[in-house]
Amino acid sequence: MGAGKSTVGKQLSTVLGIPFKDCDEFVEHKYNMTIPQIFERHGEEYFRTIEYEALVELSKNAPTIVATGGGIVTNPQSYDFLNKHKCVYLKSDVNTLYERVKDDTNRPLADCKENFEQRYNMRVPLYEALATQTVQCEHFNEYEVTNKILTEMGLI
Repeated sequence: MGAGKSTVGKQLSTVLGIPFKDCDEFVEHKYNMTIPQIFERHGEEYFRTIEYEALVELSKNAPTIVATGGGIVTNPQSYDFLNKHKCVYLKSDVNTLYERVKDDTNRPLADCKENFEQRYNMRVPLYEALATQTVQCEHFNEYEVTNKILTEMGLI
């Protein structure tokens, strides 16, 4: 959460001319509910199931840049699916990420710093294992991060 997946994904999409799709936006539109509403009414397990379905749907037409939710790696189906694709991990420290999301009411799992940090520590090894590319981000703007990704992929 708060790493810049949507922002950087849109930048990459513009530069590369590849469609960008946001998994959370797709789910909210399809189910006509916000992510917090889905969590409240149906729970996290249900959300992770429909998030996986959205990931598969959005990835049908390759190449596509898909911004996933930060917790997608906690669902084994989603993790296995992503493991078969190129994944960029936008790495930032926990304090930077929490500062970015702490006041965002659309983040149902960012309720307090202690819980946020616990989720962060649990997810980081999954992100690192899954990533085909890791980019340190906390001190760079979206354009610099985009250029780092493109450079490291040998695209510029």
